[in-house]
Parts: sequence; structure tokens; C-alpha cells
Amino acid sequence: MRTNFMIVFIFLISILAGCTGEAEAPEHFLSKEEGKYSIVSVIEPEAPMPSFSEAFTAENLYVSQTFFSTSHSDLDDLDISSEDLPVFFVFDHEELVLKTDREAEVVEVLRS
Repeated sequence: MRTNFMIVFIFLISILAGCTGEAEAPEHFLSKEEGKYSIVSVIEPEAPMPSFSEAFTAENLYVSQTFFSTSHSDLDDLDISSEDLPVFFVFDHEELVLKTDREAEVVEVLRS
């Protein structure tokens, strides 16, 4: 009887763990327009501004936001720490498309 209980308990735990999956993209960062991207950059305060703005066009960019600290309340849903900086997030109208520490990868997405 105890063995059956343990098997059922482990089965239920594994189902629940499998259902959690990845966190959803914070809705306030999603692009409001299909076909355009929203970019969130989190960089050190003394770091230069990201240089991927040459890839921005009216056709591909909805909004670009830059934060100079991981402690901003808007970033609470993104699971980052100061050791991760710089970090760039690219969102479309439905989901997170890219999380990277390389500006060149952001440019690749914008040009695709």
C-alpha cells in the first residue's frame, strides 16, 4: 500500500513539474503590432548605449527600451541578475524571440 502511494505521489509530482514549462513573456514587453519587435536592453550604467540602432526600421521595430539596472520593477518577470549584463531581449507580438548578451544577434533578428 505504501509503495502504491509513493508511486502515485511521484507520478503526480512529475506531471505538475512538466506542466510548469517556461515562464510566459511579460505582456508589457510584447510588441503591440504583428511583424514588429520590442527590444529590452539591460546594461551597466557606465556602458555605452547598444549600437544595434542601425538595424531599426519603421517596418521592424515597435519600441526599444534600455534599462541601466536590474532592479527596475518592470524587469521583475525577466529573471536576470547583474552578473548577466549586458542582456538583450527581443519580443514579437506573442512571445520572447531572443535572449542574448550579443548585440549582433539582435541585429540578425531585426534584419530577418
